Amino acid sequence: MSNIFFDLDGTLINSEHRLYNLFVELCPNCNMTYEEYWKIKRQRYTQKNFLKKYFNFTDIECENFHKTYLLKVEEEKRLEEDFLKEGVIEVLQKLYKKYDLYVVTNRQSKELTLKELEKFNIKQYFKDILVTEQKITKVDLIKKNVQISHIDVMIGDTGEDIKCAKALGIKSIAISWGVLNKEILKEYSPNGIIDEVMELENHIIQ
Repeated sequence: MSNIFFDLDGTLINSEHRLYNLFVELCPNCNMTYEEYWKIKRQRYTQKNFLKKYFNFTDIECENFHKTYLLKVEEEKRLEEDFLKEGVIEVLQKLYKKYDLYVVTNRQSKELTLKELEKFNIKQYFKDILVTEQKITKVDLIKKNVQISHIDVMIGDTGEDIKCAKALGIKSIAISWGVLNKEILKEYSPNGIIDEVMELENHIIQ
């Protein structure tokens, strides 16, 4: 039995509307549509670089924006905007019979993370839910809680997830429906990139 580590936001859960709506709320000068915003963001723009380039924010304004953003982004009312990626439940039902599944996320609140997974009816498929609370890296959190093996797999939508897998000496699978586009993901050299949830099982078995 090997382990499969899933990132949460952008991988299992679509949180794009929550993130976009909060950004527009905190940056009233933003007149980008949802589609325009994410087309740019998927090109690997950090929040700070994005604010400075498109809205002429100063360093101090970027810092204040980020602090407020962190305070609000996981408010329970905002989490209602999230929805489960189509096909996730079907894939998890298959995988958890063969593997130990884990969620590994950089969210701040474990309590609200667990509540959301219960709402989407997927919590029961995971052996554990690992939340960094932004106090520890994903690498250290996994090492602290799981006995890893070279046959384990990390699945995520960011360069950080791919780097995490490499640091742990395990396989990485990048998904192209998250916060980075396919071309950017390729630069991190994952073991595979998939475009649809239902492709996951075949890539893991290989």
